[in-house]
Amino acid sequence: MYTALIIGVAGLLIWYICSRIEAESDASGHFFAAQHKARDEMTRSKRASHRHQRSLAHQSIGFFRSVGIGLTVIGFGGAAVFYGLGEFAAN
Repeated sequence: MYTALIIGVAGLLIWYICSRIEAESDASGHFFAAQHKARDEMTRSKRASHRHQRSLAHQSIGFFRSVGIGLTVIGFGGAAVFYGLGEFAAN
């Protein structure tokens, strides 16, 4: 009976985790200077490898964010339809 709501909450949790991971992966504050200095000292091939790894990470985060959004919509939408139509049919 509450399965749709549980799916919606799981979707929200996945969505929240992906948003937090993406926010924390962006350089900010005092870490930015150290990262910039380390990037300047890297060779071209290491910079390209680092860029490729970040690209793959962003693609993964985007995929799982989409899964979280989908689960949220399906879960809460299903709950709304199930509980809404159940009350409507009873009247």
